[in-house]
Amino acid sequence: MNTNERLAELQRVFDASFALPPTPRDDDLIDLLAVTADADSLAVPLAAMAGLAADRSVTPLPGSPPDLLGVAGLRGHLVPVYDLARVLDPRRASRTNGSATVRWLVLAAGTPSFAVAVDRVDGHLRVPRDAIAEPAAGAHTATGPVVHTADGPRPVIDLTAVRHRITARVPAEET
Repeated sequence: MNTNERLAELQRVFDASFALPPTPRDDDLIDLLAVTADADSLAVPLAAMAGLAADRSVTPLPGSPPDLLGVAGLRGHLVPVYDLARVLDPRRASRTNGSATVRWLVLAAGTPSFAVAVDRVDGHLRVPRDAIAEPAAGAHTATGPVVHTADGPRPVIDLTAVRHRITARVPAEET
């Protein structure tokens, strides 16, 4: 390729770059973990997670609320494990009676620490901010916005709202 052909090729590539839509910057993208809890396709922001654990044994606690599956050892600490599907819809049937191994645990960032059990991890999503729409009026408070994916819409789980829902029903310790 001679110099004139090379210059013409560079000019063509340069001009063509302006015909393409702008690529999103990293700060315009949000990383989500696509999960399934019961039959619900959901998404959890990676920024709200402290970790993900597989195949953990969960020890039930006598007299616990129906959505509390029990406790599991994670990173050297006992962490309460909640059934995410049951937290989102308390009318759902309880998953387990007795000790069970949970396939996936999503450990929430922040304190107090807790984890939610999900049935399946469907993958990683990196979506532009504008792919996330605000929820319809009357939507569930723990599922904030909805992300639109090739597989259909997925409610985005607000782990902070889940934490508030859980701690709101736990009586404060007497001092």
